[in-house]
Amino acid sequence: MSKQQGKLEPLEPKSPMERGQQGFQMEMNKEQVPGIESSTVQFMNLEDPNVPLEFTFMRKNQKTPHKYKLFSGRTYTLPVDVIDHLNSKAYPIYENKWNAEEQQYNSVQVGMKPRFTCHPVQPRKQPKQSNQAVEEAA
Repeated sequence: MSKQQGKLEPLEPKSPMERGQQGFQMEMNKEQVPGIESSTVQFMNLEDPNVPLEFTFMRKNQKTPHKYKLFSGRTYTLPVDVIDHLNSKAYPIYENKWNAEEQQYNSVQVGMKPRFTCHPVQPRKQPKQSNQAVEEAA
């Protein structure tokens, strides 16, 4: 902060989030990317559910990255490659297994614990009314 005429003035903000630019907000709120296959999913942050996940994702053939801000439990329409990226993030799970030949325990990876999940959302179908129910309503 710099002191000018007895008032404290903030320094130039470093990130677009600090500047609060409308363009940054629009970019984060933009769900579909034109020309890219997308799917509607429910995002779940298993690592820290109360904190939104903010990240930047850049495809191979693009010049500018897309910024995302996802809240756990909400439904989003995201590009398939972003969904695959989020679903691939996991921590390895290790267990100590006894090795009889070496007479010692070895740490062995037994699985993966996902950090985030993106579950596909099926559109809600309206229940079909039978002809009998339609006749009774009339």
